[in-house]
Amino acid sequence: MVDEYSSSEDMPYKFNGKELDEETGLYYYGARYMDPKISMWLGVDPLAEKYPEISPYIYCHNNPINLIDPNGKNDYILNLDGEIKLIKENSNDFNTIFAYDGQGGIDKNTKIDVPKSFNESKTTTQVQGRTSKDADGNKISTYEFDLYTVDDEQIASNIFEFLAKNSDVEWSNTKVSSKDNTSFNLISTSHKEGSEVGMRYTFEKYKNNHNFTIDYAIHSHLPESVGYSPGDIKFAKDAKSIYPNIELKIYNRIEYKSFDQYDIPGVLNEVVVPPQKR
Repeated sequence: MVDEYSSSEDMPYKFNGKELDEETGLYYYGARYMDPKISMWLGVDPLAEKYPEISPYIYCHNNPINLIDPNGKNDYILNLDGEIKLIKENSNDFNTIFAYDGQGGIDKNTKIDVPKSFNESKTTTQVQGRTSKDADGNKISTYEFDLYTVDDEQIASNIFEFLAKNSDVEWSNTKVSSKDNTSFNLISTSHKEGSEVGMRYTFEKYKNNHNFTIDYAIHSHLPESVGYSPGDIKFAKDAKSIYPNIELKIYNRIEYKSFDQYDIPGVLNEVVVPPQKR
């Protein structure tokens, strides 16, 4: 016979499995205490400098319902300028990127799961280009872009479309194949509404390397952008001279449109990055 009964012992480990300090009514998380009544920390986040846009005192980005993580995935938010910011860190093979809700938080219904390697592959590069003007009329000649590597072509396409649809900047998706029958995709953004220099940078990097071929180069335009830019046509001319079979397309959030060096430029101006000196 088995005697079953409930213990009357009051366990100190409660919310999130953290220890409740009965004297103060605070939860101890190791680095600092959290007040469950107001859902705020009593100390500054030790990594606050990594996320200056988030208050160092709020718990779970002030959104503990939406930002629960039962699967152990890292949570990221895609800002309108194309920045992908870490919200919550855990350990798993996949991360989740949420779209921005326009009100300072996340849109929990608009998200995509990506391989953890996608976020880990990010590199940021500065390049010198022709002098142009930014949105405020200031002259600029140095451009910066973020580059991500994806080994699966379909996954890369899904990520590219999600990023293009849920931000206000241009993105590119370039497929590079090697002679050993392997391939990878490079997704990049310059965080600009009317230009994306990462695609041109990729072309300049591989055009003289006969071990690699660029199969296609796709970049996005915002819905209000009409036609092809002079930069698009210039890139098409250069790309076709090296890779005659390359596919060139523009994604406008709805469909893909092919173009080549013979198309007529529209009204959009883009940045042209000159070839790198060797």
